Amino acid sequence: MEEKDSLILNEIFGRKEKEFTSKKQWKQFIEVSDRLYDAMAVDAFDPRLNAVHWASDIVKLLNEIAFSFCWMLSYAELYKGNNPRNSQPAHVSFQVSFFADNCITRIHSCRDKIALMVWAYYTPFNPEEKHEILNYYEILKRLKYPLKYGIRIKGQNQFVKNLDTLNGEIFNQITIYRHLKIHRREPRIEIYGAKNFHDIDYMFPLLDEKEIKQW
Repeated sequence: MEEKDSLILNEIFGRKEKEFTSKKQWKQFIEVSDRLYDAMAVDAFDPRLNAVHWASDIVKLLNEIAFSFCWMLSYAELYKGNNPRNSQPAHVSFQVSFFADNCITRIHSCRDKIALMVWAYYTPFNPEEKHEILNYYEILKRLKYPLKYGIRIKGQNQFVKNLDTLNGEIFNQITIYRHLKIHRREPRIEIYGAKNFHDIDYMFPLLDEKEIKQW
């Protein structure tokens, strides 16, 4: 990357980061995460504090998602500044796709960690002693139907309600994205949109304007 582009990119990222971190929701998140770290001021790991440690992992993931999101937007803006819409058949930036991929895979992982945080609240366990960790769907079933799994818990309805909000069309799309990657169909972002002469079958299918805006 030329020095000029590097300077422009850093300026763009600073602006995107400021826009993101100035949001009310992000400021509230920082306040909560600061209190969380105060709660973690202990000398040694205790399985009873496992829910707090899962929450710490979630904080780290959310910071990584925000970081990747800002870099994705920054590289996309730099690309558009250097490459007019009609300059070549396909407009694909490695960096934009890379940071978009970081966002999507971490959002998917974050949902599992949120469920694990709730699960740890009821069943404190040390993940280092577990060869298999439950995922979001398996935990949600156990919280909804504890007696079916021989579990005695109570007061989990609000947790279930909150976890249910993480299930729907958007997460279905994220799951499809991950499946495409696993099956060697690498999703990519066409910065100016998909055209009929592009390799559509090899892309994550976001084709209409409504879908693109949702993402």
